[in-house]
Amino acid sequence: FCPETPNLRISRAKLLVRISLCLIFDLQFMTLISFSQQPIPEWESNYNGLLTLGAHSVSIKADGFGNIYVLNKVFTDTSSGDFCIMKYASNGSFVWERIYNSPGNLNDVSVAFDVTQTGDVYLTGSSGLNFTTHITTIKYNSNGLFQWAKIFSGGNTDGPGDIRIDNNGDVIVIGGSFANGVGSALTIKYSSVGDSLWVEKFNPFSSNFNRKLFIDVDNNVYTAGYAGNDMLILKYDQKGILLWSRLYNSPQNYSDGALGITLDINGNIYVVGTSSVPSEFSDNHLLRLDNNGQINWVRTFTGIIPGNGKCKFPCGVVTSSNGSQIYYSTYCYNNSGYEIVTLSYSSSGDTQWVRRYWGNVDNLQNIPSDIIIDRFDNIYIAGTVSYPDSGEDFVLIKFLQNGLQQWLTKYNGPLVNSSNILSRAILDTSNNIFVTGSSSIQNNPLLYEATTIKYSQPVGIINNQNASSKEYNLFQNFPNPFNPSTKIIFSIPKRAYVQIQIYDILGRIKELIVQEFMNPAEYELTIDGSQYSSGVYFYQLVADGKIMDTKKFMIIK
Repeated sequence: FCPETPNLRISRAKLLVRISLCLIFDLQFMTLISFSQQPIPEWESNYNGLLTLGAHSVSIKADGFGNIYVLNKVFTDTSSGDFCIMKYASNGSFVWERIYNSPGNLNDVSVAFDVTQTGDVYLTGSSGLNFTTHITTIKYNSNGLFQWAKIFSGGNTDGPGDIRIDNNGDVIVIGGSFANGVGSALTIKYSSVGDSLWVEKFNPFSSNFNRKLFIDVDNNVYTAGYAGNDMLILKYDQKGILLWSRLYNSPQNYSDGALGITLDINGNIYVVGTSSVPSEFSDNHLLRLDNNGQINWVRTFTGIIPGNGKCKFPCGVVTSSNGSQIYYSTYCYNNSGYEIVTLSYSSSGDTQWVRRYWGNVDNLQNIPSDIIIDRFDNIYIAGTVSYPDSGEDFVLIKFLQNGLQQWLTKYNGPLVNSSNILSRAILDTSNNIFVTGSSSIQNNPLLYEATTIKYSQPVGIINNQNASSKEYNLFQNFPNPFNPSTKIIFSIPKRAYVQIQIYDILGRIKELIVQEFMNPAEYELTIDGSQYSSGVYFYQLVADGKIMDTKKFMIIK
């Protein structure tokens, strides 16, 4: 199951380029043009591992320098399974690989990892030791040098669920620990040098487990999982003191479990999970809690066809930058197969939109594995789709905040009619998308390699290369004053790193609405100022760090 200002945003602005100075596009037509802009594959890396019997990607992260890290499971004929972590430069060049086999030489299964801004890597997974299973947590530095490994053996069997680095550089590992007939929801905190700072177990019932983890700016720890047949949400302070616990039992009174947790900018907690019903399927539940653990509301989604229990497992939950919208993705039965379903709710729990994808092919499974959101509040769903002529493919879908599907792209892998299972996706600071998963390279017997792909995105600007210019020009917006939209036209005479900045009257930057290398051409941006208050603002053209021109506009509401 998967695991992140009211200023002007590109998704709200719907930045699009003018095709000609003589054409004026309305917002609806520009949205259709934006829909056609597919992401561009920049590089692809395929990894089978040295002397292994296959590799499966588990997760992907980035550091503050744009380097990409991929966590894999690798399988060998000598140690059954090992941890594997890899590092790539942002251009896709291989930097290093590290494989770890625990002392028991039994099965090691990678589960999750996290990376600091400077590139230190912490990973956790389960390790076979003396024919029992325990939690192994490992640290490598940014050069791939092994720092330490810690094995938690707190019961007959221990298993990890998630790992995160807090703002002090300490590491939180969650999961479960089974001893003396009781399974406890487990939370462990290690220092950056591997010292165990505290261990907490929560066990109101005989079966308890922490699946997902969130850490706030004050280093409070929030976990989501299950306790008995109920959803379980816990909050610890940074010293390991339990501040509160919350159980949620769905109306059907069957087995409930949480699969994702996040906090919005206002400190509200959102948890998504499932409840079993008398069938092989489930209902989905989205919970909102305040920061004291009180449940504000619960929204239940039973599926896209009538009756309870028509969905399975949500892959996570995210919120918009201002906390006004909450999104999650799941997969639901449609009388012949499963389709990916993405839902948007307001912060008060009202349904904003529901979007479905199934590829128009019956009797096949389409399953989301990750949901992420960019700084412009666009939503991305990563998953796996099935087709009779190509097998299982990676799929990546982008929605605007209003639910409009902007694009969809697929990856079919190295073999025809093969198996390609997408695991996770991330975005970097330039809004490039990185996905990782597993692709079959041999069908009989089935053999997988870890596949990682980088996609770049058009920023929503299509240039008019036929309109040449010998100098930098920034034209007055039209209309001006305006409410709510206006157009800005600018031209550049040579390739340059271009920024279009918007300021308020006090000189505070409201947003950098363009920040990228651009070729010589003329461009038109349409800006929706509905999120701005009335007043005077300034927009500025900057090329290669030099201010070329500044203009003023006014919003009147």
